[in-house]
Parts: sequence; C-alpha cells; structure tokens
Amino acid sequence: LFDFRRQVVTVCDILDLDFESVLAALERKFIATGKTVADEMEVVREMGRAYSHAQGWPVIWFYSEFHVQISNLLYELIEDVISSRAYPQHILKALWRAIQHHDPEYLFSSENPKPKDISRLPVMKSEDWFESVESESPVLTHEVFPEDWVTAFEFRQVAHDTEHHVEYMIQSHLRSVLVSQFFLSNIDYLANTVWDEPRQVGYEKENLTWEQFREAVSNIQPADKILGRDITPFTSSKECTNGFLGFHTICTLSPWVLDEAKLRIDGFSVYSVDELVAVFEPWREGTPINDHENSYLSFGVRLRVNAVFVKEICERTGKKFVIRERAQRVLMDHYRPKPKRSSSAERFVVMNVVDEN
Repeated sequence: LFDFRRQVVTVCDILDLDFESVLAALERKFIATGKTVADEMEVVREMGRAYSHAQGWPVIWFYSEFHVQISNLLYELIEDVISSRAYPQHILKALWRAIQHHDPEYLFSSENPKPKDISRLPVMKSEDWFESVESESPVLTHEVFPEDWVTAFEFRQVAHDTEHHVEYMIQSHLRSVLVSQFFLSNIDYLANTVWDEPRQVGYEKENLTWEQFREAVSNIQPADKILGRDITPFTSSKECTNGFLGFHTICTLSPWVLDEAKLRIDGFSVYSVDELVAVFEPWREGTPINDHENSYLSFGVRLRVNAVFVKEICERTGKKFVIRERAQRVLMDHYRPKPKRSSSAERFVVMNVVDEN
C-alpha cells in the first residue's frame, strides 16, 4: 500500500514496538470488521488495473478504500498504545511527524512555471544525446561568480513525452560546500565528501513540514565547531516521501551559515535584517498527454543565494565556494517503469571572484 509500510516501520521505531506484532494486531482488527485482507487486496489489484495502462504501465497512483480503512486501524492502535503508558512529549511529536499527511504551507503556496534559465529538453538523436556524457569522467572547472544570484541547491527533473509515453528525461542534483584551498585539486576527496546537511528532528523516515524544518534548522550548532572543518556544507535539506503531500524537497542555508551571518528565516526565504539573502523556489510545468499519467513532466526546487553574500562568506572563512552537479539522462522503455538506457555525469565547479583560468 502506498506509503503505508513506511508509516508502520517508523511508528514501530519510535514507540519501540515489534513490526510483525503490529502487523498481526492490525490484521486481527481488520478481520473483526467482517472482512479479510486477502479479499481486500484482490479489490486493490482490480482497482490497480483500472488505473493502469492496458500494457501494465504507467499507473496513476491512488488510495484505495482498504488503505483508508487499515490506516484508520493503525491510528486506533497508536492511540491504544500511547494511552496505556506515559510517553514524553518529544516522542509524541515524533509520532505525529511520522504519520502526518501534508504540509499546510504547500497547500496554500503557489508553484511557478519553469524558470527561463532552465532550458527545455530537445532530443533529436538519442545516440548523440547519450554519447555526449558517457565518455566523460568527473571534471573540475572554474567559473566566475554571477553578478546577482547563485544556485546553491537544486533538484530538477526535465522531460518530454511522445504521443504515448514519457520518453526522455534528465534528473539533476546540485549541492554546494565551502572548501579549503588544499583540497580543491583532489577530485576523489570532493566526490566522497558530505555535500549537504540532511535535517531531521529525530527519525530518518519522518516527513517534515516547512514549519518543522525551520524549527529543526534553528537548533544551531556553535559556528566555531563547523568553521574548523576543511569542507563545510552550505545548505540543509529534507527530502520527503512520495506519500507526503508537500514539496519534493525543502532546503535552506545550513545552520552555521545562518548563525555566522546572523540571518533569519521568514517563510521560504532568508533575510539579513530586511535584505533578501536566499530564496527557495519550487516550480513545475507540463503534464503528459496520455490518460494514464498525472505527474508533471518537469518540476524542481532550488535555493538561490545572493552572490555578494556568498563572496563575503568565502572571504570571511578563507574558503572557496564549490558546486557539485550530478545529472542522469534516461531513455524510458515503452510501458515499463524501468529505463531502457541511462547515463550519468558529474562535475565540480569552483566559483571565483575573478577569472582564474
């Protein structure tokens, strides 16, 4: 069932319950309603065929009546457990984060269309498209800071479809760190470093709303402990699970950057007093033209930071601002969830105040 197992596993982890025992208890509760799990799963499979292409893929994701029923029984079981003994407040808060379904700020926010600086995905000949990256190994390049904004974090998916299915797709990941001069020439070291600070309150598989994420980031470590590192993550992020109604990923500046520069988070943006320093930008665009897909063709999130601010942080710490870009190119097979062909490429970009080439 869509995202249900993740919820049960996380609840068991938080409340220190045995996973198999919880599943057995849920099944007993469900049988007591006069139904059987086997019969309901057959209904789910029938519904799945109704929401699937005749060839079996693609599938429009759906919540079945059985999913709703078994989820309600899980919540009843949770209530029974927490009513039988006293749990501290932080456990109860973690429990809520594990089972919450949506982020209110996502529901009331507007997502923009694809930014103009992100190009479309025209593929004329697949062989040329793949060969242009398959022969490349990780490279280190140098670029000059732009005058206005620099992207410090990004997840992006850009795709296009044919009459029957999504055919070509690129998924890109961009992360950034501050690096001591000594390590700039060591690509292997850069490739294996920590490029982002995943922010979680207590458990890896919990989902965070923006409000909870801001609270998590505000639990700042003393900056002097972070500044001594040779490589320091510049951003913090949280990737949400597929069953959560919210942004694919949320991100902002890392806690030590916020503390070092005395910045504040307001909504999705970061300010120094009243000056805008960083802004979180979600976007999405286009839907497939066939009747068996309801996801967006292209979507993404990114954190754009004022370039002047980044240069000031570099000067203050004596480090370089380095970006890692990873991109995967995919050719999807007809009516199959797995790609027919894929290739990936990686590069590192050192941002300089002036051209050092």
